[in-house]
Amino acid sequence: MKKIVLLLTLIFLIADAQAQCNITGNITGANPSLPGMRLFRDGNASSCSSPKLACPGQTAPMNVYYATHSITNGSGVAQTIDALVNVDPVNCTGANQMVFGLYNASFDPFNVCTNYIADLGSSPNSSGNFCFNMPAGATYEFVVMMVNNGATCLGTGYSINICSALPVNLTSFKGRLLSENTAGLFWQTSSESNSSHFEVQRKLNNGEYININKVSTGANSNEKKDYTFYDNQLPIGHLYYRLKQVDNDGAYTYSDIVHINNLKANTATPYLLSNIINQGGDIQVYFPNKYDASHSQVSIYSALGNRIKHAIREVSNKQLALNTNGLTPGVYIIKITEDAIVKKLKFVIN
Repeated sequence: MKKIVLLLTLIFLIADAQAQCNITGNITGANPSLPGMRLFRDGNASSCSSPKLACPGQTAPMNVYYATHSITNGSGVAQTIDALVNVDPVNCTGANQMVFGLYNASFDPFNVCTNYIADLGSSPNSSGNFCFNMPAGATYEFVVMMVNNGATCLGTGYSINICSALPVNLTSFKGRLLSENTAGLFWQTSSESNSSHFEVQRKLNNGEYININKVSTGANSNEKKDYTFYDNQLPIGHLYYRLKQVDNDGAYTYSDIVHINNLKANTATPYLLSNIINQGGDIQVYFPNKYDASHSQVSIYSALGNRIKHAIREVSNKQLALNTNGLTPGVYIIKITEDAIVKKLKFVIN
């Protein structure tokens, strides 16, 4: 099952990675050698549907070269990962065959069964794959061991591709009370692949989640996409929202939960979708329904109190984008004037 990646992609801490989810490397005489025995090849690749319950064991020879690659699941949700292994068919087969294993937290070269999670089960002549489940926040070690003493993997070396774990990179999911009748939900993705749609789900107090909207994700994309949904039929109480991201093959997962308190709706005021932006980007100001009746004066001030930019929000517009081109990194103030009401909001340009 493919999984959504929330807030952050899988954070891969890999010294020789060529891409964020494609680990590459080779093994030379400069690599460390195992002081003990290597992992035994039992001929069975680990499966997510029926994981191996124990290490397949250790076997001679000792002192073979090996390499390690660390990955950390910083997505906020558990991942089901299908690791695709490729090797150089000229330089990494025959006498230079390799064993691919996976370990929890750390690898003990004195005992290759300590912290064992999964393995490929065999040495591929060109490619192979094995599957494993990775909890949120977990750190695993890929370990590549040569089969024979003195053997190396040169040329294009080997790769371990785990990009299939990233159908959607959801970089943010936020919500805000706009009025006693309306809540705004805002989320952003930086890439989408094999994704069908989002289902917006809501729960009141301690009740059950219900589907309140469906948002299609469209074609595969490596571009940033912004999504907005306004929930215009709010019950009174504590509201909890989540996104159910559904793939084209029916696999799905849930986002983190956004809580909105609708007990004091009359306190809804303008706000910034984000108060930290990159230089040259747009600062987005959102307005609740009670501001629909008249224009709003919106100005950007420096930390010294000098007005730098000014704009007018037209009647009934829910949002206003102010570009920060020409502004240097630092702290700024947005002043919003609506009749006699003045609201000040602080933001930072990186």
